Amino acid sequence: MDKQIYNTLLSPEKMGLFEEQFSKDPFEGYLINVEISKIFYVWLHFFEIILRNRIARYLDKTFPEWYKPTPSFLKKIHRDDTRHRLYKKVNDIIKESTFTNKQNKFINKVLQREQQNQLRIAIERIIQHNKDINRNNLISELNLGFWTCLFLKTYEQSMWNNKGYKEIFPSLKTIKSYTRIKRDLDFIRKIRNRIFHNEQILVYSPNKTLDLLKLYTKASISLKYHSILDDIETAAGTETLNDLWVRLDNLQDKEHLKDPNTKVKYNKWWSKMKFPSQNTSRPS
Repeated sequence: MDKQIYNTLLSPEKMGLFEEQFSKDPFEGYLINVEISKIFYVWLHFFEIILRNRIARYLDKTFPEWYKPTPSFLKKIHRDDTRHRLYKKVNDIIKESTFTNKQNKFINKVLQREQQNQLRIAIERIIQHNKDINRNNLISELNLGFWTCLFLKTYEQSMWNNKGYKEIFPSLKTIKSYTRIKRDLDFIRKIRNRIFHNEQILVYSPNKTLDLLKLYTKASISLKYHSILDDIETAAGTETLNDLWVRLDNLQDKEHLKDPNTKVKYNKWWSKMKFPSQNTSRPS
């Protein structure tokens, strides 16, 4: 495609990486980025749904009222609602509520302020859309950031009692710390957000992140249901990934690789990482 066309339609800023690294055909590089994102999308679909449902079931057992906001919690929406868009709706919900301010330990005692704010925003959206504040609607409305933040070390005892994560990842063979799980899930979440916002993912170590995504998806599924992983692999088309890397490799201008030392350095980088992570610079 002509440079003027794709810069007009997609913007020079969005095409900058592709022009720099895939100078033979930047737009083809862009399309391959989309194809790799499609593979991620299928895995992310199952990962996110299974993760949040597993956590919700754990909360059902540990904090049965976890999804029911107390009147005092709802009143905070009043204070934040400067334009009074939700005032009457929230007021009606408070009047009809049968809960006391002490009945939700999860919201009042366990959640940190940032996660309380995420919960409040989700409840506001539910109210705005004239939906009931119930378990299923809240699970759907809470974003991935909320669920992954529950693996912060601060929740290790108050929520998980030091071992609860084993119920979320029953097939996780290697015992991991909450800090390690949170770091891995954040890595997945960051590339997920880039994909869902139509950004390039090639400089975010997609091979490494896809391995993590598959690891935690598998870990969240009980062994007796692991046959579904083959169906996810097929739907995602994961087997095409190596071909996509070959196509990307062929789009690069390798004149600078005539020097043997540079070529060895480049090949080591390409085979190990395919693309560098955010804090890794490309070899010269």
